[in-house]
Amino acid sequence: MNKKIIKRINLQSAPEIIRARQKPHTHLEIETLVMQDMRKKILNDEMNTIQFYDIVKPDQDEMIASLKDSSKKPIKLHKRVYRTDLENKLRVRLQNEPGSKLLLQEIYEKFGEDPGNYSTTINKKSHQEEYFKTDLQYKPESDDQLVANLETWYKGIKRKWKEQQDKLKQEQEKERLSKLQIQQRTQSLQQFRRGGFNEKQKELQTTQTFPKLTIDSTQIENEQSSFKQKLLNSLSKISAIKKVEMLHQDHSIAKQLDKYLQQGSTLTQQELAQIEQAKAKQCGQNHHDGTLIFDYTVEGLKSSLHTMIKMQLTSFQNATERAIFYEKQTNQILLRINEKLDKQKQTVKINEQDLESLRIENHQIHQKIRDISDFIKERQEELKGINKKPQQQNNQSTSQVDNYMVIAVRQNELESQIEQMKESYYKFHEQMKLNSVQIEKLEQENSKLNKNNKALHKSIQGFLLELLKIGLDCRSQGLSWIIKAIWDSGEKISDSNFPPFLDSKARDFLLLKTKKTIELNDLFTKAHQFFSNYKETSIETGNNSIASLLSKNHFSQIDSIEIKKQHLNQIKQQQQNNVALLVEGLSPTENKLIEKTFSQIFSSKQTLNDIIYLEASRKIQKMFKQEQVQEQSIVFTEINNFEKDRLIKEYQQIQREIQMKEIQFRKFEETELQRLMKEIEYKNYLARFNIEGLQLLGAQFGYGQGESFLIKYGMLHKMFNN
Repeated sequence: MNKKIIKRINLQSAPEIIRARQKPHTHLEIETLVMQDMRKKILNDEMNTIQFYDIVKPDQDEMIASLKDSSKKPIKLHKRVYRTDLENKLRVRLQNEPGSKLLLQEIYEKFGEDPGNYSTTINKKSHQEEYFKTDLQYKPESDDQLVANLETWYKGIKRKWKEQQDKLKQEQEKERLSKLQIQQRTQSLQQFRRGGFNEKQKELQTTQTFPKLTIDSTQIENEQSSFKQKLLNSLSKISAIKKVEMLHQDHSIAKQLDKYLQQGSTLTQQELAQIEQAKAKQCGQNHHDGTLIFDYTVEGLKSSLHTMIKMQLTSFQNATERAIFYEKQTNQILLRINEKLDKQKQTVKINEQDLESLRIENHQIHQKIRDISDFIKERQEELKGINKKPQQQNNQSTSQVDNYMVIAVRQNELESQIEQMKESYYKFHEQMKLNSVQIEKLEQENSKLNKNNKALHKSIQGFLLELLKIGLDCRSQGLSWIIKAIWDSGEKISDSNFPPFLDSKARDFLLLKTKKTIELNDLFTKAHQFFSNYKETSIETGNNSIASLLSKNHFSQIDSIEIKKQHLNQIKQQQQNNVALLVEGLSPTENKLIEKTFSQIFSSKQTLNDIIYLEASRKIQKMFKQEQVQEQSIVFTEINNFEKDRLIKEYQQIQREIQMKEIQFRKFEETELQRLMKEIEYKNYLARFNIEGLQLLGAQFGYGQGESFLIKYGMLHKMFNN
């Protein structure tokens, strides 16, 4: 059985051999191991450290004078150790090794064991003087000097450590002040760029994105108990006589009142609170914002819509009042949503403008920083070249002192320029950081606002779909306006989104009617555009014709007074140039007299007729040169006439299309009206869908046309008020 041999490298002691379970085979190996073990023991002996020797100082004023005064005898610094010859040989070998030093224990052994009678009393002052004298005799490389100056070295290390700590504290304080300055500059920059941006942000933080209705729970029971009484009091708006007559004439009002009383017990707390606020608004008690408080989610808008519809418990006098009421309730909600949406979009637009300006500013700062870096590099290279010039200029004729002075001045200039550029670099860099922080904040704000805008857009779509399903806000054109608004918002419509009282043919009629209405509106817009183009072309043609007439009337544009003045000045200047050499050297008074004489000579010698004749001659010469330009203007006029004819023909074609589509649209509505009348008369449509005639016709044609159709067909008695 083969035994595994464990190989160890750099074995340093015998215990390691024992732990490795490998025995030495020869006496040489044993001696080597023993020597290694002793060497390790000597080097790791605690007596070789300064901490082993407890140095106790005697009195500072005097030393020991005799052995009798044993209480003042100093403590020994070491204890003599007796060693074997092998240990002594090993120590001598360690001392003689290159780079080794005398062991600390042997240093103290060289001292005398007992000072004896040779001790003398020494004053503190003389002792210090001798210490410094002996200290001067030490060599820098000696071990004695290292031991003697150990305390001085420790103090130096401690002083350096304190200096490093102080420097670190100063740097931390400087960094803290720079951060505080950056924060202050950021706040000032925000106030400068955005004005009241911080106040808006605080308001956004304090209020919810979709503020919900808060209800005082202590008033809920009182509201529920008094709800029936409030419903009855709402009828007091109608006069007492009218109220009695309506109750006796038609029992539907009493039934309707019972229905609302039953519904009142199942109303939610939110609806009760909203009804109370709406009543307070009608009475002028709500002076805060004049609108209901509701959240902007889809469910919140639906709840607000149902609550506002339930508030109206009185009957309508006519169809117009009904249309106005429902339109008012719907617009009240849509106005709030659109105001909030427009405000957020405006904020996003302002932020985008600020972002653009900040990015442009950062780009410009980046260019400046790069230019500053290039400038600093150039100056540093020049500075390096200047430092080498004294060696190259030793052989020149000028003195070295002058050269050094010139170089020193230039060096100072370059260093000052470099320092200034570094300060500018730091300032631009800090400004760039501030702009980056502001850009990040604006981008985050825009991201939140865009999310809110999408949520509001979804809320509008849900609100319109719910409005279509209720089918009460018919206005003057029926429910087709809601369908168009839903399509404009990008939402699709299914059969489940229509009111339950409309059959499939009625739903198809509304969809087709909306499409035809959109086509007619497009034609009207196109016709208006053609008319505007025709009007602009006519104005341009008229202006060109007037300009051409004015250009042909050359003689009417002659200004005789100005022409005469210019002509005299030209002649006078020519004569003055001719006699310029003759009047040189004359006094100022003589020059004035000559100037006056020239003015009198060249006074008006030509009549106005002469001037007009000369100017007219020049105009006639220009007329022949402008014939080509006039021909071009004639061609332009012909083109304008052709364009006018084309616009007129297209406009007439659009008018014919509009008339044809309007006729088709009226026939289309008439067909649907006849169908509904037959359904109402012969197939009991109103009873099957539990709907009144005015509501059905209003959904298809609008409340105004629906009422007129009922009167026309003698069916107004089937309408009951809601």
